[in-house]
Amino acid sequence: MDTSRPSSESLLDISQLNSFITIGYTDYIDLLGDVIQDVASHLVSIQAAIQQGNLVDLRARSHSLRGMLSYFGCIAMTARLKVLEESASLTPPQAAAIHGELQSLWDQSLAAIRSWEKSVPNFAPAH
Repeated sequence: MDTSRPSSESLLDISQLNSFITIGYTDYIDLLGDVIQDVASHLVSIQAAIQQGNLVDLRARSHSLRGMLSYFGCIAMTARLKVLEESASLTPPQAAAIHGELQSLWDQSLAAIRSWEKSVPNFAPAH
């Protein structure tokens, strides 16, 4: 597991995030709030699928989360989820490490999204 912190450029596709500017901050923040809630449950489900050796569920959860995060330009997360989706085998002892890696990558991606929000003039309300 790579513990170095990726740059925003390697975490996000900013052009994908920029598409949210047209829908406005209120609708964007509602969508992001839904995704934030869903990511947590998906990460727990992915960990459980690995622990149980359930590749079908692992692939389904990874695919679903990958699709959801692609709308927010989370390229590092979607790349890692694609690898999981295509995994031929994972062992239960790997579950905790993979969960930690995904959680860390999500935390970094969300921080980069929050940074992007602040960089868009007249988009986010004053903090």
